[in-house]
Amino acid sequence: METRRLLLVLGGIAVVLVLVLGGLSLAVMGGGGDGNGDGNGDGNGDGGDGGDGAPESSPLPQRVQGELRLFGPDPITLDPACASDAGSAEYIVEIFSGLVSFDRDLKLIPDIAEEIPEPVKNSDGTVTYIFNLRQGVKFHDGSRQVTAEDFKFSMERSLDPRTLSPVGIVYLDDIVGAREFVLGEADEVTGIRVVDDFTLEITIDEPKSYFLAKLTYPTAYVVDQREVGDSNCFRGAQWTLKPNGTGPFKLEEWDLGQRIVLIPNEGFHLDPKPSLAKVTYVLAGGSALVMYENDEIDLTGVGINDIERI
Repeated sequence: METRRLLLVLGGIAVVLVLVLGGLSLAVMGGGGDGNGDGNGDGNGDGGDGGDGAPESSPLPQRVQGELRLFGPDPITLDPACASDAGSAEYIVEIFSGLVSFDRDLKLIPDIAEEIPEPVKNSDGTVTYIFNLRQGVKFHDGSRQVTAEDFKFSMERSLDPRTLSPVGIVYLDDIVGAREFVLGEADEVTGIRVVDDFTLEITIDEPKSYFLAKLTYPTAYVVDQREVGDSNCFRGAQWTLKPNGTGPFKLEEWDLGQRIVLIPNEGFHLDPKPSLAKVTYVLAGGSALVMYENDEIDLTGVGINDIERI
């Protein structure tokens, strides 16, 4: 099964993040760099780019076999409930998972759900989807399986007004009871119901062919409720420095303004499994093309003015 994630990159394809309906169309990795200079000592005369407040770049560790190095934007957040920008979502889709996903052909495919559910029309005009979860899907630390209760908690957290999510209601407002919950008129989202440990029922207000696609956005991703506690988008985010997700990669290091390092989740529940030993995103600013030519990163976009030269 193919997904949108980094495990597709080795064929020379830059990572494509597919997030429909959210103002994030196709975000293809490229641009930027760290301008290390690798012992030049002269800085190449580039210092007047307005980066007065930029952190001084630190040298990258020695490469390991099977490592992929890419330019990456500095994320605003790694909390799925809070991400409203493509830069943050680029990492979140690697570290976390949801019920459903897209493959590289933009076909909706199951992720933690066993299959894509058929809509069931109810007599009151609402529509219900019943998700059967894969058993044996574990959080990165291996301590326990993901359950339907984890998904209910995670989606309600995205909608909880105390979380202060800028996007929760945008992607989950079709669910029955979501607006009442956001307004503080209800203690739970009635349209998200735990049937048993591995069965989740979601009811939306009316037939909407695009609803399942909205569940591919990070606001519907599962998080470890023991880890996130009562944190919100502006407080208590320390857990995102070592998040306990379910995605194909684990966060090994987040050196703010310098690099993000991901390593494979050996227990990932989908095939193909990640075949990379490590993925290092260089966050510091500079020219991605120069970095590529200096063998500091492995993939980059090429501007139209550089195509003929390259």
